Amino acid sequence: MDMIKLTPGHVLRFGMYSFAKSLDVSNPSYVMGFDSGMRARQVELYDGLIDSMQSGAEDPRVEIATGLEDVCKQCPGKGNCSGDACKTHDETIAEMLGVTIGDSYSPTELNSLLLSFYARGHEAHRKV
Repeated sequence: MDMIKLTPGHVLRFGMYSFAKSLDVSNPSYVMGFDSGMRARQVELYDGLIDSMQSGAEDPRVEIATGLEDVCKQCPGKGNCSGDACKTHDETIAEMLGVTIGDSYSPTELNSLLLSFYARGHEAHRKV
């Protein structure tokens, strides 16, 4: 079974990227920031996940991780993202997404989690 490790922050960025693609945004990779080489590698990974979601595939599973994971390992500044502030960032976003660090999700389950997250956010904004 294939496994991709993503931090909760990268799961959220994946959600923004897939949402931008679904809206036919002209440059959806720019929601991820960083240099063009980093974007190219993230785009390849994220596009593969989108293809898996659309086909209903169970693989690759996505493990919710902290520290240096599959996207971070490709970043030229990867040594900057492993401290306590990053751990707190990951834990906070995991709580917002309703995921648990260490758990894994199929692409379809990940899509459902992101849709639920966006729906809860939309509902919360309506109450403000």
